[in-house]
Amino acid sequence: MDPDLENDPTYRAAIAYAERKTREAEEMGLSYHEPQARHALLSSDHRVTKAALKEAGVPESKEPEIQKLLDDVSKEMERSIAVRAKLNETKSDPARGIAVYEIPADRDRGDKILESLGQEFTRLTGPSSAKLLMSALRPTQQFGWYGKLDVEVKFQPQPDTIQADKLEAVFTCRDPETGTVILGGSSDMDHFRESFGDSFKTIR
Repeated sequence: MDPDLENDPTYRAAIAYAERKTREAEEMGLSYHEPQARHALLSSDHRVTKAALKEAGVPESKEPEIQKLLDDVSKEMERSIAVRAKLNETKSDPARGIAVYEIPADRDRGDKILESLGQEFTRLTGPSSAKLLMSALRPTQQFGWYGKLDVEVKFQPQPDTIQADKLEAVFTCRDPETGTVILGGSSDMDHFRESFGDSFKTIR
């Protein structure tokens, strides 16, 4: 281990966060020591992938039911984010086309949503397949870890584009307890919706 990295407070905070989340997952019966899926459950357009079903040993005949469960979860998360998202007027700059929203974490709701989804997967496919499906869900890539993280999103005109009405989203996801940045990045609106759905329907 690099001594400088080992003593870096941001690195240490991220490790502590990961260790805590691992313990929480194990307490929920979703042990990180279980085999982890290699294929993502959802494609970029939020459709269930046949590769993930095959890997989990789930017949394709169950795809419609699994798709409906995931669609319902996405709609619930979109509604939750739409309610929690608040415009930060101090950081926003309407004259420059910049709008900044803050979405506080709702960890309890996120836990309940994922726990309920896992139970439904178990009902449909059995416990072993359900664990693989849950690991294939990639929750860290969706809805700010399904509401577990504080999220800040800045919508602004895309740089270096001749289309002035095109926006990009710059987002940062933080541990609500420590403020440590866990995820972050920028994307056009199409790719942003892959992670946050239609939570911001009024944003072009």
